[in-house]
Amino acid sequence: MSEQKDLQFWVKYLTESELPVLKQTARDLAALRQDENKLSVVAIAEVIARDLIVTVKLLRYLQRHKHKAQTSDVVQVEQALLMLGIEPFFAHIPLTN
Repeated sequence: MSEQKDLQFWVKYLTESELPVLKQTARDLAALRQDENKLSVVAIAEVIARDLIVTVKLLRYLQRHKHKAQTSDVVQVEQALLMLGIEPFFAHIPLTN
């Protein structure tokens, strides 16, 4: 019974906590944002794929703002970015600690 309470505590804690982003990820995304020639869903997805925290933040944001018409869960970073858009990604996903 104690294990279940511990698990529930950690699930709740991690769901509500603001998780830190790796500094290198934040720098790489800032550099991409500054260079419109390199800025793309694929380029952003490649950076995000190296940082599980940003991946979790992105997927968690989409899950919280899921449209009623959406029948399946988004599980790929590129798919999530395509659904959200590049500018909304930078506007809604916290990349600073």
